[in-house]
Amino acid sequence: MNTKSNNPSNNNADAIDPILIRESISNEKFNLLLKSWANNNEYYDDQNVDFPEFFGGMYLNANKHLVIQVTSLNDEKRNYFSKIIDLQNVQFEEVNYSIYELKETHKSLTSLLDTNSNDNLISCFTASGLSFKKNSANLYLNTNDDFGAFSTRVKEFLTSKVNIPFNKVNIIISNEKESMLSCKPGTEFPAKRGTTNIASRSTGFWAKDNTGALGIITTPHKTIKAGDTFYIGSSVFGTAETPICSGTIDGVFIKRTNSAITPSRTLTGWGYSYEAGTFIGLGEGATAYGTGFSSYEADRVYSMKGSVQDTFYTSSAGITNTLKISFGSLNGDSGGVVVGLHGSEPKYYLVGIIHTGTSSYISCIKTVQLTMNLDKNVY
Repeated sequence: MNTKSNNPSNNNADAIDPILIRESISNEKFNLLLKSWANNNEYYDDQNVDFPEFFGGMYLNANKHLVIQVTSLNDEKRNYFSKIIDLQNVQFEEVNYSIYELKETHKSLTSLLDTNSNDNLISCFTASGLSFKKNSANLYLNTNDDFGAFSTRVKEFLTSKVNIPFNKVNIIISNEKESMLSCKPGTEFPAKRGTTNIASRSTGFWAKDNTGALGIITTPHKTIKAGDTFYIGSSVFGTAETPICSGTIDGVFIKRTNSAITPSRTLTGWGYSYEAGTFIGLGEGATAYGTGFSSYEADRVYSMKGSVQDTFYTSSAGITNTLKISFGSLNGDSGGVVVGLHGSEPKYYLVGIIHTGTSSYISCIKTVQLTMNLDKNVY
């Protein structure tokens, strides 16, 4: 098993890597902007903010510079942003559509998702999202047909049948339908119902519920029920509270009943820990690092490093406003955590929990904390 450390604070090669530091600073600026627009400074992400009307989006480019998009670029706009963040290494792009226009298109596309539809075209629509790099809404498709011919069919359908401007839509051929079948990353976290084995997940992040009780968040995938028992090795860890597998999260709080099992923030396989107290968001193009038990056992945990491809991803399973990450994961990885770098002295912070697939997607921590009524501080 590979045991090398990838912690930038402990690894000299990483610590002096200018790209790594640049990305960490860009992530910090990304979060400062979100916080400045947030309805609630304690719980902020790109789903719960009041964006400026001229704002088109933001992402990290190949050089890990923060790119800010606006519908009209002038000195007034630059001055606006300079009052919130340092504009060194920040780039601006002028785009056609504001984030509000893109989100409206995304909403319309999401309403079409139905893989069980009798309509042969609609049944191929597996997911939706946003691409700020392309200033468009993403529509993910599962088809073996010729891309050009199929795109023509989709364009005709969107423009004539449902009145969605095709120039706002980016078509992506994916295998999401198949990957959703294996949606299951950490320490192995098996569950039983009585004496019957139900499922195996990966441990996610430690948290406290509204009573102060400690537990672990993992993913239920509509398999786990309240009262199911989870194990660490042969020892009982605790019991599942009411799972949520709809809206913005696929999560369940496993309340600890065995106090001999103590919390840790060290990621399995990577050998570093994320910071306590807070979480961060990641923009499109940012690097995400994940961990899950199955990938660790297969000695492939270091392949669970990839870039954020979509920040408004809605899957055919019905989980909305997630982050789509470029790395794949294995059955049993679901529930594991994803972290990212932040600040001029790079440190890892919690971002979300994994749902497995050919490309993974994650529920962001803020939505998990709010929806599940957890303590706002990362334990």
